[in-house]
Amino acid sequence: MAAIELPQDLSEGLVSFFKELTRKEAAQAKQQEADLIAADILARKAVREENELLATDRYYMIFHLNEEVNSYSAKTLVEEMSKWARMCPAEPLTLRINSPGGDILSGFMLFDFLRGLQNQGHHITTVAFGTAASMAGVIFQVGDKRIIGENAHLLVHEATFRAAGSFGKVEDEVKFVKMLHERIMDIFIRKAQGKITREQFEAGWKRTDWWMGAEEAVRLGFADEVL
Repeated sequence: MAAIELPQDLSEGLVSFFKELTRKEAAQAKQQEADLIAADILARKAVREENELLATDRYYMIFHLNEEVNSYSAKTLVEEMSKWARMCPAEPLTLRINSPGGDILSGFMLFDFLRGLQNQGHHITTVAFGTAASMAGVIFQVGDKRIIGENAHLLVHEATFRAAGSFGKVEDEVKFVKMLHERIMDIFIRKAQGKITREQFEAGWKRTDWWMGAEEAVRLGFADEVL
């Protein structure tokens, strides 16, 4: 049978059609490959971001108090731990402390806030690294478990205040500071569980900076264990 010959223009048109079809198929295959690569990159990125999140202290509900105790640092701690408490009721919380201390009233506010979380069922671990000084040392005492770094130090001392004005005003200020002293001593003595008497505590901090290392802090009942 004789071969069927197509007009030249039709033959060229078919050739062009199949070339274009091949080109489109190749482009589609290339785009599909690119889409698969992009999807793989996004998947790897999502896994990496999830792993990074799972490795953060925030995920494990660990808060760092690495600054002076004041209204701002207290507000930051309360906001963050309140959020954790609402998201994860009764889950363990950790407070890592490296602070020079600061405002007494802000410190007492934090102490009472953390006690409130404990009353809600949260077990709180406090960890002292570097320095837990003055009011930071008081906050350290709130922990259900108090851990101190081997090279960390606690500082206990009487409150510092500056009173000015009439004799009555100064006298009122002195009474107020004495009341704060009593509260601070109550906290330390209660947590010490008989390892130190009130008289010994008063003698240790009266008119001086009472620094103690990790081993001494454990011996006196101001920490539970050395890290």
